[in-house]
Amino acid sequence: DKVVILGPGAQGLASVIAAKESGANPIIVTGMSKDAHKFKLAKEFGADFTIDVEKEDVAERVREMTEGKLADLVIECTGIPESLCSAFGLIRPMGRLVIAGTFKQGEVAVKPDWIVFKELEVVGGLGQSLDVADAVRIIESRRYPIEKIITHQFPLKKAAEGMRFFMEAPADSIRVALIP
Repeated sequence: DKVVILGPGAQGLASVIAAKESGANPIIVTGMSKDAHKFKLAKEFGADFTIDVEKEDVAERVREMTEGKLADLVIECTGIPESLCSAFGLIRPMGRLVIAGTFKQGEVAVKPDWIVFKELEVVGGLGQSLDVADAVRIIESRRYPIEKIITHQFPLKKAAEGMRFFMEAPADSIRVALIP
């Protein structure tokens, strides 16, 4: 499958690994200029291309990278309404959209015709499963530097500070770990 992952955060990076393990080609990851370090990690995990949404026309680039065929699968991980709306223009007819981002801003204006006319399959996904055997196998294989997703560490006694830091979402942060 041709896969586009919208958002290079922890969920997007895990999606890169899942796509790579599934044999996807190409794997395309989008993000913003501030995500340069996340783009680098996405490529370490197996992404073929990255697109800076602030500098490039995403739909045009996806068309180029897929030889005009668009994506078989788009995984929306940003939780940004504009990102979700743009996803529909990146998917081929009868393709699939996984919505993994959560939209705290409230309602998102999605036209059902976008789904109907392309006959899309739209699925929600929290990015977590009770069946973790495959994930454990991938982690234990050490094929991917998964530990790089943890960009900041705080001692347990500074848990509140660590949580505040994580919630502020500085550009260089992916995941924060508390160390006992």
